[in-house]
Amino acid sequence: MLGDVAVSLIELQTQLIGAESVDGFLTGVAALAVARVGIGLSCGITLRPVGLPAAAVSTDSLAAGVDEVRYGLAHGPCQYSMRTGTPVLITDSGADGRWTGYRTRAAACGVRSSLSLPVGADGRVFGVVGLYSRRTGTFDAAVIERAAGFVGIATGALAATVRIAEQIGLTAQLRNALASRPVIDQAVGILMAQRRCPAAEAFAILSKSSQDRNVKARMVAARIVAATGGADAAEAWFDPPAAPRGR
Repeated sequence: MLGDVAVSLIELQTQLIGAESVDGFLTGVAALAVARVGIGLSCGITLRPVGLPAAAVSTDSLAAGVDEVRYGLAHGPCQYSMRTGTPVLITDSGADGRWTGYRTRAAACGVRSSLSLPVGADGRVFGVVGLYSRRTGTFDAAVIERAAGFVGIATGALAATVRIAEQIGLTAQLRNALASRPVIDQAVGILMAQRRCPAAEAFAILSKSSQDRNVKARMVAARIVAATGGADAAEAWFDPPAAPRGR
């Protein structure tokens, strides 16, 4: 007879193999959390891969209603748990004095108690599992133990998901960089000819223009290349506008 840990591992593996997307896998994990921790609960999971937007899923409208990432809440139990790596228990959201913005949102959605558990590995916290109830005092010692046990089992699969997402993001960045390089090199060559300066100085001019105008260097370079047929147009992108002539 398989124990709860083995069953949970098999269920997680099945979810990971069958999922067609990160959101799909996370939604499956959230549903498993409810099934393993306590019927009647709602669950939301947020993962924050490095350099990528946070991914957040919920099992139902109750959990979605208090999703701190979705509603732009800078402070709340899940945000705090992710920042500090510590669990947060709210036994009665109506009486808890922390996180006023979150408390108002939770009351409006009908959340009366919650448990936020950080997810991390190798000294890094990269996510949080939030469990929610419409009743006060739902999360007693036994429920908290089951929740912590499930998160401990799920951490490996969630960590692998984060690493995959980060790798995909890095690959996309590298592809963009490689695609941008030819036009940047062309623009640098044009500036070298126009300014009679070395490549390093031309690239510095290009970078400064990008920063000053808050425009990607690739976009600045593309304008310079497009303006090759008219030197004045290319120069104008870098030089301040000329003072109006007197009439």
